[in-house]
Amino acid sequence: MTGDSDIRRFEAGDLPALYRICRLTGANGQDASAEFTDPELLGHFYAAPYAVSEPELCFVALDTQGEVAGYILGTGDSEGFSTWCERAWFPALRSRLPQPAPDECGSQAAVLRLIHAGYRAPAYAG
Repeated sequence: MTGDSDIRRFEAGDLPALYRICRLTGANGQDASAEFTDPELLGHFYAAPYAVSEPELCFVALDTQGEVAGYILGTGDSEGFSTWCERAWFPALRSRLPQPAPDECGSQAAVLRLIHAGYRAPAYAG
């Protein structure tokens, strides 16, 4: 990559690429596709809510063909992000993605549990 246009602000049309990249790197940097029946499940927790809630804090890296090849996501207010997720993001997901059985294990069950538990802002000692 070269030039100033290789990293740009996130745009709404980039969301499918965020989901794809999250899935393709979701197993410690490797493809996690085989671990999930829903190809968007990882992105529902780890990528999309950041981009949707605070797009001004999200950037994408472009490959040499101008396609989204990576992303940088964040929030400026962890507690506010948690509140937003509980109000605007997780309710719809929870209604269509059931909680896994208590004895169910694996990556998919773990992410479903995270969605049902919700995002918790980290506690800061200070």
